[in-house]
Amino acid sequence: MAKKEQITMGTVSGLAVNLDFTVGTGGRNDKADVMLIQAMFRYIGNIGFGANPTRFLGFPSSEIPAITGICDSKTQRAILRFQQTNAKNLLSADGVIHPASYHGRNLKPGLKRMMTITWLHFLGCELGIYHPEPYYIDGLIRIAPDLSQSLM
Repeated sequence: MAKKEQITMGTVSGLAVNLDFTVGTGGRNDKADVMLIQAMFRYIGNIGFGANPTRFLGFPSSEIPAITGICDSKTQRAILRFQQTNAKNLLSADGVIHPASYHGRNLKPGLKRMMTITWLHFLGCELGIYHPEPYYIDGLIRIAPDLSQSLM
């Protein structure tokens, strides 16, 4: 089930979204986990103010999967294209998003490559300035209210 967890990088700590199970081609594709990824894509893709979501997502807003919790072919393509576009920042581009292990860890500041879910977190934080909520997790709940139980 999608969840939020404490993430620490250097001397900065905060909350980040995370998965319980893998999402994507061959993943377990738990409904709440898939919904979280779909909501992250929608949040990042709907940044407005003339910004180009393709730069961050690797695909246009019209190809953002609906928030259904079903890992359909559109969602699988979106995951792979996102990973391919952001490959220089990611540990792998295999079409699967894995849960991160944040508990008890301190990620190194300036980390060059990270897990896809962690990179989605950083993009959500960075692009939050384009949204009405002060923090991206609130924005995810706004666009996908079914996530409220797991992200509250």
